[in-house]
Amino acid sequence: MSNKQLSKSEFSAQADAMARRIVQALTGEQDAFLVLEALCRVHRFTCMQLPPEALGAAGFALTAYAGELMQASATKKSLISSTPVH
Repeated sequence: MSNKQLSKSEFSAQADAMARRIVQALTGEQDAFLVLEALCRVHRFTCMQLPPEALGAAGFALTAYAGELMQASATKKSLISSTPVH
């Protein structure tokens, strides 16, 4: 893994590409809640590799996403993504 600092757009592009690879690995019929639980475990395992001072940022990102989910649920609207994963 490179130690090169990525720009925000480079980081976003690489994250989108990795998300696409993960989604492609899950081709076929999948139980949505099982996939979500597995992805939460991946998040946790990945966070275990981070230095303690980086855990706040990882938690903040997940909290922001949780807020999006709660707002979508409360307003009965689907999530909107500017970057489709499929």
